[in-house]
Amino acid sequence: MEIAMRKYHFLFLSLLSINLGSCTNQQTSNSTDKPPGTSVESRRQWLKDYAFCSCLSYANTADSTYSNDISMGIYRDISAYNQDAYDAVDNLSKITASKISPSVIADYEEKKPILKSCLEYYQSKTLDSLVNKYESNSME
Repeated sequence: MEIAMRKYHFLFLSLLSINLGSCTNQQTSNSTDKPPGTSVESRRQWLKDYAFCSCLSYANTADSTYSNDISMGIYRDISAYNQDAYDAVDNLSKITASKISPSVIADYEEKKPILKSCLEYYQSKTLDSLVNKYESNSME
């Protein structure tokens, strides 16, 4: 009986120390506004990915797929920029989406090249400059 109690006591202390250790790690990781171990390049890429999703969302306002998609929220969480960065990206995405014109080629029946336009925006120097500006601001 005494051996069984020692085993339970050892198991209890082991589990307790594991739980306390995980709480300590969690508090440490929450003490910063950026995900732990995240490189600047990863954060920039995630903000650009957010911009691509934002462009698609603004260009497809009639499509409920984008209103139900959580990708933008995920990119916001993991990229961890300040609100001004997301506002600026959303603003530029909205402007970009509003400039997408229907195709003049008759075969396309005046449909818009939304993916093509948002991909070009995603790859643009304008978006790169905006992202770099907010990365600089977040390092201050």
